[in-house]
Formats: sequence, C-alpha cells, structure tokens
Amino acid sequence: MLDWKSEKWEPLIEEVHAAGFRWEQWLASYPPQPGVHGEFERVRSAVSERLASVINAKAALVRQEELSAALQEQRTYLEEFPQSIIAVRLTRPGVQ
Repeated sequence: MLDWKSEKWEPLIEEVHAAGFRWEQWLASYPPQPGVHGEFERVRSAVSERLASVINAKAALVRQEELSAALQEQRTYLEEFPQSIIAVRLTRPGVQ
C-alpha cells in the first residue's frame, strides 16, 4: 500500500505517455489546490469524467483509422478479382 505511487501511479503515467497523452500539460490546466491533500484533490479533478471522454474519443479515432485501413486492404484484395460482379461492386468508391 505504501508503494502505491511507484507500483501503480507511475507505471500508469508512463503508459499514457507512451500512448501520446500529455499528462503534464493536462494536469497543468488544473490549478493547485490548498490544504493537506491539495495535490490529491488536483489529480482527482484532472482524472475526471472529462478525461474519460477525451480518452474514449481518441480510442474511437484510432479504431476508425484501423477499420479504414482494413477496409482499404480488403478493397485492394478484391480488385484482384475483376471478373467477379460482387468484387467490382464492393470496390466502387463510396461503398462502405
């Protein structure tokens, strides 16, 4: 329990850094809080539902990019079968 920061928090921050999230900039947008537990309250505010929304939006964007790449890969594959009516229709621009 005493090693929570080094065992849990720091690895989590390293993970979000590796994913491209700028934690320090995000945290800097929240003002310091007075009191004994001020830094805890500041971090708690920073790790709010708003952060979850940002992360979910980024995850959705990454997933959309993956799906678009997979779709393009399938279109490229289907173009190898020009004699197939279905393949021709599926590779037309605008077909989702």
